[in-house]
Amino acid sequence: MLLLPLAIGFSSYDGAPTTATPRDTGRYCNARFDFCLNYPDQLFTQKAKSDNDDGVRLTSADGKLCAEVSGSYNVANWSLTDIYDFTFQDITADHPDEVKYISYNIGKTSYEATFQYANELHYYHTVLLQNNSFVTLLISVPLGMEAMLDNLKGDVSLDTHS
Repeated sequence: MLLLPLAIGFSSYDGAPTTATPRDTGRYCNARFDFCLNYPDQLFTQKAKSDNDDGVRLTSADGKLCAEVSGSYNVANWSLTDIYDFTFQDITADHPDEVKYISYNIGKTSYEATFQYANELHYYHTVLLQNNSFVTLLISVPLGMEAMLDNLKGDVSLDTHS
């Protein structure tokens, strides 16, 4: 249910190729939900916007690293604990007997959680926004790449303008 914004279809990125020197930092912004995602564009070379243009999926050239971000209206006025619980329920429904909890921290306006499933580590960062919406960032890496995940948590960042 909650992962629906992340599961909405993604289509190929239709941006025109460029001959300019690659930047160190790419940026995806979403005006409707008023957030931007900063990411290392030399690492995440494949980009696919969601069909409804409320998010983007970034992958490395080899497909092993992934970062996804999407916004969603909080029409039911869920708390961060509710959103976390729904996320966990969705994950365990999709991967029964496979999900291993690694860590979580729920604050006043955001939560962070890391789970292991599908032979990957998955980091979730959800932020409640002032416009009665929330944005969720998901970063996934293969098992054994814990150091890469830690680096990506610093290199991939949300700017929520809040």
